[in-house]
Amino acid sequence: SLTDIGANAFRSCVNLTTLNTQIMSNLTNIGSYAFTSCDNLTTFFIPDSLATIPDDMFNFCKNLTNVTFGQNPGIKMIGNNVFYRCWALSQFNVPSSVVSIRQYAFTPYDISKGVSKITFGGGSRLSSLGDYVFGHGDGGFGAMNLTNIVLPSNLKFTGINLFRNARSNFDIFVFPSKIDYISHAIFYQEGYTYWSFQRMYFPISITALDGPRKHRGWVDNGMDTHCIPAINNSAAAYMPSHMQSLFNTTDNRFHLYFSNTPTGSVYASYYKV
Repeated sequence: SLTDIGANAFRSCVNLTTLNTQIMSNLTNIGSYAFTSCDNLTTFFIPDSLATIPDDMFNFCKNLTNVTFGQNPGIKMIGNNVFYRCWALSQFNVPSSVVSIRQYAFTPYDISKGVSKITFGGGSRLSSLGDYVFGHGDGGFGAMNLTNIVLPSNLKFTGINLFRNARSNFDIFVFPSKIDYISHAIFYQEGYTYWSFQRMYFPISITALDGPRKHRGWVDNGMDTHCIPAINNSAAAYMPSHMQSLFNTTDNRFHLYFSNTPTGSVYASYYKV
């Protein structure tokens, strides 16, 4: 049976709709761009034997609606731009075997399209999310349709601009407890549009002290610039009480249009901002 699909093998094969799952049961390697711009590809089966979904594998597969896995997925990494501009892919379950998801993996680019629900398998091993996984820079849109997302507890690192320009419908957002650094512009929104957050919780693992951070080297504290998005006055961000000193600065650490100011009121071990 088939074990290898080379780079660009089916690129722009506009008549391809699906692949026979039986011949793919022993597939161990797929090259980058293998199915890029396959306009009519609708379904794809990832066999347990495959360890990596390579860069740009489904980039601009605009009618891809369903990606399934075997009973014991072996996928450890989802590469760069894998589902970039996959406009019809509304739901995706990340197998528990996945350790890393690279940049722009789920970015739709289009304001009205793209993934609305991301779930993670039980006991997820995911420890790293790259830059812009759900976001996009100037001139494009992040995953605007994404609803409440529960990040797995083993997550330790997020890249910059994770949800940039992805003003999604989050009621509550909780940073996992193993994260010790909140990356730059994680929720930044061009045009200063308010997010729908009602509650946002930051972990006690971040700190106002100088020191090394996982994958970051030495930093002056646990929060980069533009960490908190613009949210409505009825909403609240809950910060560890030991972070209070950062709210007395004016160094642009928080979004300039964040609509509340520190109150100093203690809620359990947190300050409500």
